[in-house]
Amino acid sequence: MSKDKSKRLYHIRAMQNAALAVVSGVLMVLAFPKFGLFPLAWISLIPLIVAVNRARWLGSFGLGVITGFVFFGGLLYWISLFGYLPWFLLALVQSLSVGIFALLINVIGKRGLITLAAVPSLWTALEWIRSLGAFGFTWGDLAYSQAGWLHIIQISNITGPWGVTFLIVLVNTALALLLIQRDKVALVQASAVAGLVVIAAVAGVVTLNNIESDIIPDKKVALVQGGVEMTWRDEKVLEEIRQTYWPMTKNLPRNLDLIVWPESALPGYLLSSEWLRQEMAHLARENKAYMLVGGPHVIEDDNTEAGYKEQNGAYLIHPSGELAGEYYKVHLVPFGEFVPGRDWLPLLQNYKIREVDYSPGQGHNTLHSSHGSIGVAICFESIFPGISTKFTQAGAGLLVVITNDSWFGMTAAPAQHHDFSVFRAVENRRYVLRNASTGISSIISPTGRVLSSAELGEKAVVKGEVAMLTGETIYMRFGDWFAVLCSIAGMILLFISLRPYKTMGHPR
Repeated sequence: MSKDKSKRLYHIRAMQNAALAVVSGVLMVLAFPKFGLFPLAWISLIPLIVAVNRARWLGSFGLGVITGFVFFGGLLYWISLFGYLPWFLLALVQSLSVGIFALLINVIGKRGLITLAAVPSLWTALEWIRSLGAFGFTWGDLAYSQAGWLHIIQISNITGPWGVTFLIVLVNTALALLLIQRDKVALVQASAVAGLVVIAAVAGVVTLNNIESDIIPDKKVALVQGGVEMTWRDEKVLEEIRQTYWPMTKNLPRNLDLIVWPESALPGYLLSSEWLRQEMAHLARENKAYMLVGGPHVIEDDNTEAGYKEQNGAYLIHPSGELAGEYYKVHLVPFGEFVPGRDWLPLLQNYKIREVDYSPGQGHNTLHSSHGSIGVAICFESIFPGISTKFTQAGAGLLVVITNDSWFGMTAAPAQHHDFSVFRAVENRRYVLRNASTGISSIISPTGRVLSSAELGEKAVVKGEVAMLTGETIYMRFGDWFAVLCSIAGMILLFISLRPYKTMGHPR
């Protein structure tokens, strides 16, 4: 073969591989809201795995980055509301994990059962690593695309979301190997994997039926979704809050046990405003119900340039009107609620998303009522499974998510954000009350079933019944054990794959 022809064939193959990488990214985007074609997640990685199998190691990293950028760029398109540069940088940084994944599976090659086990282990490990620390981010984890398939996600009360992710990638790997190898061994492997998914789904059916028949809800709740866009809280917005939430709350039935307002719904500082304290106390006494409301908190601090600092809070008001407890958001949004490194990087001094950075709370404390303890995740905190388990480990019998998703308008972000709460319910076997300022608000059962909801952009009250629960799940007790196991297994299998293997058969 001539040198020119060989070079031309190489470029054709490279373009084909890049096209396959793009297809994988597109399929993953389609599996999530707004599209919500969740079955596509189970085949979305096949094109990438096939392309990586035909590529050299450095090229495989590039293919992974292409898939990752198409996926995260498409999934997180709504970040562009805050500027195209933040959107580009976030998509690029998140895509690096997919690049690393593609590089590692290229190193492993075609090694039968080793490949079948290693590929989902490595993907799951990288998702878990991506969730850790102050800059952790779980948006785009494959498990959350399956929030609507209740039967399969029941395993997350054992493994957390990582078990669902593992199953999805396992199926992708088995089908990709079947396409690549086209032999009986690959067919047997694919059949075994299909059987495993069927077993998981059937177990989910049994679990769903048993749990839903055993729970007797006895607490009446109402979520007030005022539909007020609370992005920039000027006087006009504060007045709209007063004109909306007060009448909606006063018109509620008088047999409720708990009323919930969303994040930032208080038109002022509850602890320092006598007028606001009296108003909220009056509402609680009038309704004879606990009220859980979100609002900011200000603390004088001479060490800051502004002379004060703010916290993002949630307050539980007793039916008597007294303050029963308070919680302040611990896991803040980097570059949204605070700017990392602002004090030692002069370039960041002028990065002003808000007047002053929020300060984190001191811990994930629960709020105590006569009905039982409540764990409150504020907005971004709901995307981390470990935060909700901290609440339930501390005795929370009910989980509440309050959020202000009006920042995202009518994009797919609120629906994507909502799906995290479905998993938090299943992982902890607790009811979840999710109240979003402009939607989506919902009452979610311990099996992840959405019992009632208010759609995006609605002004509505979501009412229903829940129970305070006390059971312990394996995931509550042992946390991310499955993700850690996948990390260890992935490293061991990767090490084994570095040994010579005669039938490896892919280019280096």
